[in-house]
Amino acid sequence: MSIDDAASRRRVVLTDDEVIALGARSGKPWPSPIFSVDVTDAFEVRRAVERGARSLIARGLLGVSAEDSLEAGISDILRPVLDGNLSLGTYLVDSKLAFAPTGLATAAYATNEEPWTSEIIAPNGLHYLLQEGSNKCLESIREFLESCFMSGIPRLPLAPPETSEPAFVCAMRRSSSDEIRVAAFRRDAAFCQTRPPSESEQPTDVLRPFESLESALSYLGL
Repeated sequence: MSIDDAASRRRVVLTDDEVIALGARSGKPWPSPIFSVDVTDAFEVRRAVERGARSLIARGLLGVSAEDSLEAGISDILRPVLDGNLSLGTYLVDSKLAFAPTGLATAAYATNEEPWTSEIIAPNGLHYLLQEGSNKCLESIREFLESCFMSGIPRLPLAPPETSEPAFVCAMRRSSSDEIRVAAFRRDAAFCQTRPPSESEQPTDVLRPFESLESALSYLGL
């Protein structure tokens, strides 16, 4: 039996408020995008922490006392998120490569042990967390990028009707040496996102096309 088959597939759905509260409890910010709370506003973050903590207690995921531990199942799912590394993530950007705050994002979190935790972040402020093997995490993201290349970026069912279409799906991969690689995908095209070679040039990201889909996926270690 493979690691992916043997991995316990625990699932949990959390709100923006709840993940902010969990991040505050751990002493580090939640690593993925937060769509429904202005995380630059300290007052709004404090309110989100309070709302999130109440919700976690009401759902039986967290004890009433500050010393109480998390429910065992959710603790296992959260360990790679809060104590591990963001190994691979995807997010939507506009034509200027600016992050699209109403888009869908995904993340895969790794530790030195199996299983990993994958996350889907929806524009309505819900975080879908799934514990699964590393191969399954990477395979799911590879399939999503292949689909964007072959068929275009899918229309998001939860996005507001007035939301403009994203220009690219970006994938970010962090290597074991902490090198970060970013590739941008759209229908029939994939690009490497790089920084200008010198400080004298414009400080905006530039795109270099890949020769093929396979070369783009290989660049990301997929």
